[in-house]
Amino acid sequence: MISLPYDFDTATIWHRIVQIALGVLALIAILAAVSLLVGKTVAALQLTLVLAIALFFAFKLRGIASFGATGTITATEVIARPVSVYGIPMRVPTGCFPIAEFRAIRLVRRLASSRAGPVTDIGDVYLVGRESARDIQVFSGAADKAKAAASDFCTLLHLEYVEGAPPGTTRIDLKLGA
Repeated sequence: MISLPYDFDTATIWHRIVQIALGVLALIAILAAVSLLVGKTVAALQLTLVLAIALFFAFKLRGIASFGATGTITATEVIARPVSVYGIPMRVPTGCFPIAEFRAIRLVRRLASSRAGPVTDIGDVYLVGRESARDIQVFSGAADKAKAAASDFCTLLHLEYVEGAPPGTTRIDLKLGA
């Protein structure tokens, strides 16, 4: 059961992913510098090219993807805090948003799998913003827990419930088995 004020942090996994990506990019840069220092110019050029391509795609992704959110929900507002990795700000909603700027609670279900385990049904819960506010991801977890959280948010914040993919995305339904 969710109660207000509710602290949320759906940016943690993205924070870790960005840390790993920046570590890999730093390693490539160090290898390029070492290659240059030991006289392997061709290897240094190749590593620099790989680094440039990776940075290009990283900056493209930074402009497209949302990286979760961190903050607190009260009965009257959502306070979203900035998130950064090594001083680099991540693309997350930041600021103080009155609850009136949100029109619904959306549950988005997706499948997740790992090499070691079975496919699991995951649910992400979003506060759906009106024109002036962005959608804010406030919960992520097992689909049944996410649905319960979405129901609690609807009751506490007096918002309607919406299930499905956000506008502008494609949903593919697969029927497996006979």
